[in-house]
Amino acid sequence: MTFARWNHDILTGILSLLVYLTAFRGNTVNKAILVAFNFIGLALLLTVVSIAALSVPSPIQQIAFDQPNRAVLTFLLPLLPRSSCRSCFLPTLASLWKLFVRRTK
Repeated sequence: MTFARWNHDILTGILSLLVYLTAFRGNTVNKAILVAFNFIGLALLLTVVSIAALSVPSPIQQIAFDQPNRAVLTFLLPLLPRSSCRSCFLPTLASLWKLFVRRTK
C-alpha cells in the first residue's frame, strides 16, 4: 500500500485547503463542493481499507501475494487502522449529516 499504487487517500488532506478556499468564498457556502469532497474522501478511504483487507494473508487475500500485509497482524498495529479509519470516517459522516440535515428553528 504505497502512494505509487492505489493509496491516494493523502489527496484528501492536500485538496482540503483548495476546497476550503472555493467552498467558503464570500458570505455563501457552496454545499455542492463540500458534499462532493466528502464523498470523494469516503471513496478514497474505502479504497485504502479494501486494499488493506485484500492484502492480508488470509483466505480472502486477492492481491500482494509476493509481499502480503503482515504488519497489521502484529501486536498493537491492528489498533492503528481502527483508530485512523474512525478518525477519518466519523468526521466525514458528521460533515455530510450537517450538510444534508436542515435544522428548523
